Amino acid sequence: MAVDQPILIVDDDPTVRTMLATMFKSDGWEVVEAEDGDEGLRVTLKIRPWAAVVDVEMPGLGGLQLTRVLRQAGLGSGQLRIVVFTAGVTSEQDAIEAGADGLFLKEDWLLLREALRADDLAPGQPGGGPAFAF
Repeated sequence: MAVDQPILIVDDDPTVRTMLATMFKSDGWEVVEAEDGDEGLRVTLKIRPWAAVVDVEMPGLGGLQLTRVLRQAGLGSGQLRIVVFTAGVTSEQDAIEAGADGLFLKEDWLLLREALRADDLAPGQPGGGPAFAF
């Protein structure tokens, strides 16, 4: 499944970024990485990925803050899926209030993979809505 629009991984842990990037690339996705929320914001506004997988706790702009800023910039769920990927330091309610489309625990990375594969916004899919909405 080759795609034109990448998935953006925003996480300050290089091991997590590498693991997710390897997994998504093995599925044929183009992957772009950012090591914190500030870089994630710059990259998102520049390349317009179809999905961003964001960590919660990072130096500078955290994942929930990044989500709020992107939604306030007019990037709604129809243009950008934002998935909070956390070790459990935030709640589903916090993610919803920030504007995220979904929340996955870092131990559930295979569920994240399945959800992104099935998402209607994924390039090559018919469109409609997130496969992993709250």
